[in-house]
Amino acid sequence: MRRQLRDGGFLSSNEQSENLWRVSVRASALSDIDYGRFIERLRKEIDPFVKTFGGVHVTYTGVIPLIYKAQRELLNDLVESFLLAFAVIALVMVVVLRHIRSGLLAMVPNLFPAVVIFGFMGWSGVWIEIGSIMTASAAMGIAVDDTFHLLTWYRRGLRQKPLRRDAVRFALQRCGSAMVHTTLVCSSALLVFSFSSFMPIRRFAWLMAALLVAALFGDLVVLPAILSTPLGKMVRAGRTTD
Repeated sequence: MRRQLRDGGFLSSNEQSENLWRVSVRASALSDIDYGRFIERLRKEIDPFVKTFGGVHVTYTGVIPLIYKAQRELLNDLVESFLLAFAVIALVMVVVLRHIRSGLLAMVPNLFPAVVIFGFMGWSGVWIEIGSIMTASAAMGIAVDDTFHLLTWYRRGLRQKPLRRDAVRFALQRCGSAMVHTTLVCSSALLVFSFSSFMPIRRFAWLMAALLVAALFGDLVVLPAILSTPLGKMVRAGRTTD
């Protein structure tokens, strides 16, 4: 059957008259498979068997190893982009609030959803892949928008209310409902993709919706709680009135 194997691309010869065999292993693209562990399992099963034959060398190549290497590179780049986004947003917060400590304090609710959701995933042993890590920067970008709104109304409230708790209540009355509506609209739109047959898209939808809910909790509960404590003194009232 050598002729049939050559015609099918499973057997060829090089200049050194060595036989080159191609053995294909198929894996489902829609299943939740860690391709890195999949390849390592193949190596552990095949390499000891191949060593029993002299002069035989195995090269692992194809789409799966290529996808795995691309995923690792993208994961590293996405983590770096998340850290860069955090640094840029923190700098903007410091400039707007005109105080380093108040700017860093305002970043707490922005980090809250990523820390809680990804921390829970790590604690429960859920694998993090490209579709998951992409949500971190997006969630922080949405959370910082609500944080700016709440802090803007809080600073306005400080010019009218002598107590910080009254200023927090004033801010929540002004923008709390808008923040809830925004989260509901965005989450509902993303949950449409939860019915996708492609696993990364499905996981992205569910994880993004969970991050948006956590971000809303951070802006409506965590941030007002911080502002009501002595730490809230670091956020000062604005200079101008509307």
